[in-house]
Amino acid sequence: MKTPTPDVSSAELVTAGQVQYLVTCPACGHLHRHLDTGNRRAPCGARYTIASKEPRP
Repeated sequence: MKTPTPDVSSAELVTAGQVQYLVTCPACGHLHRHLDTGNRRAPCGARYTIASKEPRP
């Protein structure tokens, strides 16, 4: 049985036209950046799920 990954909220950061997702890690407390939503592994090794956001108009 797989261990469930916690859901985390994110803030969007737009850099050079690319959207990145900023997450406060539930394991280490540091801020991590990701290029996509969904199941992710942080640089510290933690696993979590970044919820999909509604597309911007």
